[in-house]
Amino acid sequence: MTSPPYLRSRLRRGRWFHTYRRGDKEISLKAHGLHPTDPRVFAAYCAEHVRWEEKAASATAPKGGTFAWAVDLYQASDGWKTKLEASTKQNREAIYRRYLKAQGDRPLATITRDDLEAALLAKGGHAAANELKALKPVFAFVHRLKLIPTNPAAGLKLDRPGGEGFPTADAEDIERFQQRWPIGTTERLAFDLAILTG
Repeated sequence: MTSPPYLRSRLRRGRWFHTYRRGDKEISLKAHGLHPTDPRVFAAYCAEHVRWEEKAASATAPKGGTFAWAVDLYQASDGWKTKLEASTKQNREAIYRRYLKAQGDRPLATITRDDLEAALLAKGGHAAANELKALKPVFAFVHRLKLIPTNPAAGLKLDRPGGEGFPTADAEDIERFQQRWPIGTTERLAFDLAILTG
C-alpha cells in the first residue's frame, strides 16, 4: 500500500512519528506512537490535508484529542463534504462555532452523555434539536475512527416541542370564506377542490 501524498511516517527508536510535509513545511500530525495503518493516523492526515487545501494559510490546527480537533476531523470527512447541502453546512458551522468557543479545548474523553444532555436541555426547544443533529455526526465519526471508546451522542433523543397546530374550520368559517371569495375566483376554486375532493 502506498502512502498518501505529503504523509511521512518514520520509525525512530521503536516509535512511529507522523508528519504532513508540503513544500518547506513539516507539520506534526500529533498521532505519534501509532502504526501507519491505524485509522487515527489517516484521520489526522486528512484533517491536515484539508486544512492546507481549503483553509486560510493562517489557520492553525487544534490540539489533538480535543472537541475542536474532532470537529476539524469531521469537517475533513467525505460525510461533511459531499453528503450535506450548503444551507445545512452553514447552519451547522454556526452551531460548531458556538460550541468551539465554549468547549473547543475540552478533551474528547471528558465529554459524557450526561454533559451533552444537560447542555441541550438547558438550550431547549427546536434549537436544542438542531444542535443535537449537528453534534451526532461529529461524535459518530470520531467513534468510528476509534478516537473515543464510546459515542456520547448515540441514542440521545430530545422531546421536540409541540406546536398548537391549526384550528379546525367550523361551518361558520366555511360560510364566511365562501362569501368573501365568490365562485370564479382562484381562491374559491382551490377551496372547492379541497372540500369536495378531500
